[in-house]
Amino acid sequence: MFDSAGVNRKLLVDTQLSYGACGFIQSGMGVSLVDPLSALHYQRLGIQVRRFEPRIGYRYNLIYPALRTQSGLAKAFVKQLKADLKELQASNQGLLELIGDKYPGFCKEGENYARGIKPSKPIVN
Repeated sequence: MFDSAGVNRKLLVDTQLSYGACGFIQSGMGVSLVDPLSALHYQRLGIQVRRFEPRIGYRYNLIYPALRTQSGLAKAFVKQLKADLKELQASNQGLLELIGDKYPGFCKEGENYARGIKPSKPIVN
C-alpha cells in the first residue's frame, strides 16, 4: 500500500500487536496503523490519533461454547458491550464504525455448529 502510494518508510520496529505498537509510539518511536479500539484507548493516554484512508476493516469476535447455553452473566456482558460500542461510535470522530444497525453477521443461538464450535460473531468493522 505504501509503495504504490510512493511513501518511503524507515521501518525500525515491527509488531503484530496494536498495544505493543502503541507503547512504542507513546515512547516516541514513530507512528503505526492500529485497530480502532486500541487507538481510542491510547488516545486517552496521550497518543495523537488520526483516521487513515483508505479504511482498513477490523473484525472483533465473540466466541461461545458450542455445547452450553449462554449464562445470564454472559448475556448481560454482550448486551453491555453492544451498548458501549454504540456509545463509543457516537463519540469517536469516525474512528470506529459498527457494522449495520443490528450487527449483521451475528448467528442465532444454536445455528451453524461445525465440529462442536460455533461460528464467531462479528461486532465492529
